[in-house]
Amino acid sequence: RLALGGEPAYHLSKYPTFLTIALDIFNLPYQHCFSSKWWKLRANSIRQQILDEPAGLEVDSFGPGVEGLRDSLGLNDFPDLNGRLTLEQGTLNHIVANDKTAAELFVRAAKETGLQYELTGALGKRTKFQTTDHSQLVVLAQSRSREGDQSEEATKAVALDESKQESQKLPESIKNEDDTLLEQTEFTSTVNQATGHSSPLSHIDPANQPALHPLDQCILLGLCLNVKNTSPSHGLTKEQMTPYVARVISHPRNWTVHTMALLLRSRLEADRTRTVERSTLQLQALIDQMPTADSTVKERLLYFHDIVLPSKWEMEKELAMRFLSIGVVKSALEIFERLEMWEQVVQCWQAMERRDKGVAIVKELLEGARTEADLVVSRAKAGGQIRPALDAARTAKLWCLLGDLEPENAEEHYKKSWEISNHTSARAARSLGGYYFTRDNFSEAADYLRKAAAINPLLSRTWFTLG
Repeated sequence: RLALGGEPAYHLSKYPTFLTIALDIFNLPYQHCFSSKWWKLRANSIRQQILDEPAGLEVDSFGPGVEGLRDSLGLNDFPDLNGRLTLEQGTLNHIVANDKTAAELFVRAAKETGLQYELTGALGKRTKFQTTDHSQLVVLAQSRSREGDQSEEATKAVALDESKQESQKLPESIKNEDDTLLEQTEFTSTVNQATGHSSPLSHIDPANQPALHPLDQCILLGLCLNVKNTSPSHGLTKEQMTPYVARVISHPRNWTVHTMALLLRSRLEADRTRTVERSTLQLQALIDQMPTADSTVKERLLYFHDIVLPSKWEMEKELAMRFLSIGVVKSALEIFERLEMWEQVVQCWQAMERRDKGVAIVKELLEGARTEADLVVSRAKAGGQIRPALDAARTAKLWCLLGDLEPENAEEHYKKSWEISNHTSARAARSLGGYYFTRDNFSEAADYLRKAAAINPLLSRTWFTLG
C-alpha cells in the first residue's frame, strides 16, 4: 500500500504498518485538529524517502492546505515554529525535485527564524605548507537572540564545561590524516579586509563565529543541498557547498543535525584523492553509530523532519555504491545481498562479467526459489502453510530487470512487467519507451514515455528522451 507512482517501497523497512496507519489517519477530514495537515506533510515526506525513486504527490500535501496553518495555529507569533513549517515544506519540495520552490522556501525560512547568513570571501590557508594567503569561501551566519539566551561569554563557558560530555553523545568526526591539507581552513583576516566592503555580518571573525541554533543549522544544510540541485555537477559546485557544511560542523549542537552535516561532508569529499579515505571512513562510522544509544530518542527526533537524513539502509547502499565505484565489488555485493537490493546485486555481477549469475538470481525470485526476508517472516506467521507472493510493484520491477539482462527478450519482459503492474509501473513504461527509441520506432516510444511521465513525472531522463 505504500507504493506510489509505480515505485515500490523498500520491503525491509521496519514497521511500515505504522506509516500506513498514519497516512490513513492524516488523510481524514478534520475540522478542529488543524495540525493534522502538518503531520500529513511529514508522513508524506517519510513515504517519499522509503520509495525506490521519488514519486508525484498531491499539490495540497505541501501547498495551500499547509499555508492555512499559519493563521489557524497563529504561527506568525512564533518565529521558530513558523520557520520550521516553511523549512519542512522546502525539504519535501527538495525530495520531489521541485528545486525552485524549495530554494524560495529555504530563504523564506531563514527570514522567519531571524537567521542572517552570507556567502563571502576571506583570506586564509587550506594547506599546511601554504605561505601566501588566498581568498577562501566562507559562510558568515548568526542566529537571532532568543528568550533565555545567555551572554556570549557565559555561552562559551557553558560550552567548555559540557564539551567533554557532549563529545560522547555526538557522532564521531573522522580526522583528515592527509599530509598536506589542513583539517579546516585557517582564516587570517576578516571579511572587510579581504573584500573591502562592509555588510551586516562583516563584524564576525570567520575563524571564531558564534554558535548557531540547531534549527538555523538545518536551514543552512537545506541551502547547501539547494546549491547542488540548481547547479551543474562539477568542482565549483562542491566548493560552494563546502562552506555551508563547515559552518554547521564547527559547532555541533544536535545528534541528528551533526550526523547530516558529516554525511554531506563525506559526499563532498568522495571524489577528491586527498580526502576519499576520510570520506569512506566517515560514512562507515555514521552507519555504525546509527543503532547505538549514544543519544536520547528525544534528541534524535527533535529535528528529524527538518533535514533529509537518509535511512540506515540508504546510507549502507551509498557505502556499497562507493565501494563499487572504486572497484571493491565483492564488498559492495555483500552489502547489497544483505539489503536485498537485487538491482544493485545484478549490477555487481555484471561488473564482474557474470551476467548469467544476475539472470539466475532474478529468475529465482520470480519463480519463488529464492525468498526475500519479509516473505520468510510472513510465511512463519502463517504457519508455513501458504507462500505469500511478491507485491505487483516489486514483481514488475524484477521483470524489467530481467529485460535489461536479456536484450534478446527485452520487449517481451517489459510488456510482461507492464501487464503485471496493471499499467501502473513507470519503470516498465520507461523501459518500453527506451526500447522502441533505440530501434527508431518513435511513435511507440513517445506513447510509452508519455505514460511513464504521467505516472511519475519526477524523473528527468523520461522527459529528456521524450523531448
